[in-house]
Amino acid sequence: MKQVTLTEQIILEPGYRQVYPGSRPDSNGVSRLKKGEKVQPQAHVSKRAGVTMGELITLLAVSGVGRPSTYATTVDALLAHGYCVEAEGSLLVTPLGADVLALVGEKFPYLLDLGLTATLERALDGLAAGETSYTDTITPVWQKLSKKGQE
Repeated sequence: MKQVTLTEQIILEPGYRQVYPGSRPDSNGVSRLKKGEKVQPQAHVSKRAGVTMGELITLLAVSGVGRPSTYATTVDALLAHGYCVEAEGSLLVTPLGADVLALVGEKFPYLLDLGLTATLERALDGLAAGETSYTDTITPVWQKLSKKGQE
């Protein structure tokens, strides 16, 4: 007889899983199992998890974060740092990535604000074009971040 080990994850903050179709965890009754309870295996059903690189790049583009020239570098950095892995055409969050996301979300939630990142990038574009000064560009962002850090 073959022994199967089952583990369970309970998602307390669904984060990006609320937004992306196909990434919402489906309730399959696992949490109703008791330790040692016998179950009958079912045929393997492949459930898509994570997001594709295309979906991630679309999110970045729609949110105004990054540039086409930086999208590949962003994905490469996520993979290189071990925050996600590529499997079956999707980017899947690793336990390390989930831990980092949870920590940042708990301690520094404003850093996960895509609007803040997009605003900062537009401001930096103005700085690079010589339209604004360094102080005018950085001061509002610094004030927002330092105020949020004190809350």
